[in-house]
Amino acid sequence: MSLKDNLLIFFCFFPVFIFRSNFSSKEILIIIFFFTLFILVLFFLNNILNRKNLIKIKIPFICLVITYGIDNHLGLFNGVILPNESFIKIFKIIYIPAILLLFLIFFVNLFFFIYSKEKQKVSTIFLIFVFTLFLFNIFDNTKSYKKIPNVIKKTEYVPKTIDLILILDEMSGLNSAESNSVLGKEFVDLAEKYFENNSFEYYPNAFSTSKNSVTAISSLINLIERVTEEERKKFAKKSNNYFIDYDLIDSKLFEKFNSISIFQNMHVNYCFLPNVKKCQQFNPFEANEFLKGFKNNFLTKYFSFWHLNGSIVGKFFWRIGKQLRITDSLSEPEGQKASIAKTLREINNDISKNKFDLIFAHLLFPHVPYGLDKNCKYSGNLSNMNNFFSKNKKTKIHNIERKCVLFFLDNFMKKISNNHNLRVILLSDHGSRIEDTPESSNSIIFAVKNFKSKKGKKNNMEISSQRIFIDLYGEK
Repeated sequence: MSLKDNLLIFFCFFPVFIFRSNFSSKEILIIIFFFTLFILVLFFLNNILNRKNLIKIKIPFICLVITYGIDNHLGLFNGVILPNESFIKIFKIIYIPAILLLFLIFFVNLFFFIYSKEKQKVSTIFLIFVFTLFLFNIFDNTKSYKKIPNVIKKTEYVPKTIDLILILDEMSGLNSAESNSVLGKEFVDLAEKYFENNSFEYYPNAFSTSKNSVTAISSLINLIERVTEEERKKFAKKSNNYFIDYDLIDSKLFEKFNSISIFQNMHVNYCFLPNVKKCQQFNPFEANEFLKGFKNNFLTKYFSFWHLNGSIVGKFFWRIGKQLRITDSLSEPEGQKASIAKTLREINNDISKNKFDLIFAHLLFPHVPYGLDKNCKYSGNLSNMNNFFSKNKKTKIHNIERKCVLFFLDNFMKKISNNHNLRVILLSDHGSRIEDTPESSNSIIFAVKNFKSKKGKKNNMEISSQRIFIDLYGEK
């Protein structure tokens, strides 16, 4: 039985996800070395339990091993916990149902072992089951880093003008509830100076007709002022890609352009829309340049990839590493926020190539969890326990991050200011949603810059971003 148990331990604990990630050969050897040491310790413990016939300890030990194996190969957190929104509503803290699920599996396993008259057969059944999961994981590439979109189609198009649409996810507007604090008023002053100095027409009273990203953007890019949740099904659907939440399937806006470059996040996929020649999704597996303060170390990489694999245990280690400040996170939104400077540089590169008449970027910046301090350096402390922050603390940090948005945009605008055929549209999909009120959830930034414009303009009209898009891109 010892050999059978040792095989069970090996197949349960083997980290198959390392072969679906882009670890270097050296990193894989390091992982396998430490995995081998860990497995040998478990083998030794298992053999001691066998020799001393400690059945009361041996059975729970094997049940723990099997529970880990099921979670390791099926990815129970992403497969079972996350898709069920009712868990959040009932438990508030998503780790609670995850722990309960592990306990449930453990006790089911324990039940089979305790009440089975032929424990050898039960052990064999579990070994076959786990081995099957192991084999499936070896050959399954659903969670491979290569599945993250990076589409590049050849295009010889040379545009006469370029539109850059930059959507900053979850950034509150100038007249939002978050602007009523001292830091909020400082942000408003800085924003107005920024828009005036860079010759933007800006809308302090702009709002979104939805506080949901998919709904708000579906209406924006289809030139419809308001889309209901039911109507949204015509424009967006749940994605079959493990690394994407929703696929957008229609866009009247995109039909008006000939060659489009997309910068996207995992929440909303634009790659299938008309005339998209380049579609680049933030890829945590390939991220390699971060803001100062980000812990770019091996454990950050390992725990992040383990977490992306979807297991409950991987999620816990990822969280513990962040909480103890040993690691940061490459997952979205944290990873994309920490890579914002590089992303803006890549957008500038696409402008310089002069191959696209629309560059459309949807960035999870300054989306929660928080991550930037007052010096606009990355601070992983701020990304922990966001849900337990007071409203005042959330507002304070959000305003700090809004000021950082202006800092990065100011540097970005200086680099593209010589392009006189460029129109820039800055907006947010919805507000911060710190409060469930229109002033917090629907108030957005909206500003338009045509590089032929010589001075800024403040437009106090109370108008939706969707209506402005219709005015800019609708039929004349």
